[in-house]
Amino acid sequence: MHNDPGGPELEQWRFKRLGDVRVIGRYQFAGIPEQDYAAGVQFGLKLPTGSTNVRNGDGALAERTLQPGSGTTDLILGAYYNAPLGKSGGSWFVQGMATSALNSHDDYRPGATLSLSTGLNYALNDRVSALLQLNVSHKRRDRGAQAEPETSGSTQAFISPGISVALTHSARLYGFVQLPVYQKVNGIQLTADRALVIGWGQVF
Repeated sequence: MHNDPGGPELEQWRFKRLGDVRVIGRYQFAGIPEQDYAAGVQFGLKLPTGSTNVRNGDGALAERTLQPGSGTTDLILGAYYNAPLGKSGGSWFVQGMATSALNSHDDYRPGATLSLSTGLNYALNDRVSALLQLNVSHKRRDRGAQAEPETSGSTQAFISPGISVALTHSARLYGFVQLPVYQKVNGIQLTADRALVIGWGQVF
């Protein structure tokens, strides 16, 4: 719903396009005596693979925050630590990750994001594990002539149950359903009632 001077106006946006792809590597530190403990760093890039010029059926160009892509290349840096959860066969982890744009695109630069996560991993059998996470993210306001700082930036928290399946000794497929438990946004923004996250992990 868009608040037009002549009264509320209904607008519909439906995207079925690839968004920005993230490529993230992980380096695990050596020298931890117990094999079940792990600590390391993560590093990578968010690539500008998503479209920035999507229009709806009426020909209206979507706002920059609604576009599938930001048009920018972003640096991703993070760190993690995980350890066994007693003798239950499960484990727990904590992770922090920061994302910041290295450039701007058409006078638009997305705000930097800081994400913190903690969660549990419990092995159901040799291949399948149940997952439960708490994800908190804080995004700063966007910048640039085409940005709308007054309606960008947010702090959100999600509970995310999921599952992980080992496909081979070195490859794992995982998925989460993100359910919001706290959302605070600047101005009027679209928020999701739930989100689906699917990922692929590969050990080299």
